[in-house]
Amino acid sequence: MYKPSAAERDVALQFRDAPGPTYSMELQRMLDYFRSAMPIEGRYVLACTIPNREWKVCRLTGVRGRATVILDNMRFDNQREAEWEVFKLRWKQVVGTELEA
Repeated sequence: MYKPSAAERDVALQFRDAPGPTYSMELQRMLDYFRSAMPIEGRYVLACTIPNREWKVCRLTGVRGRATVILDNMRFDNQREAEWEVFKLRWKQVVGTELEA
């Protein structure tokens, strides 16, 4: 089964540079892994806390009925920047290294 690796850093950086919604096959495969193959518990997600104005990074608990943990220190006023931050956090969870440009 596919799992992203540090060798795919260049593919990962495409996410920062490409506004979407169309991505390369390699990047789409990575996004599919981040969105569906990772465990739910501890997965980073975004919450829009003020419509079209504010996004916060959250972590899922993986327990039905238990509230998502909102990380108040990770607030964004730009959706694209917030998505990039979540992508980097998921990269670190899977690959184990920071993803820096």
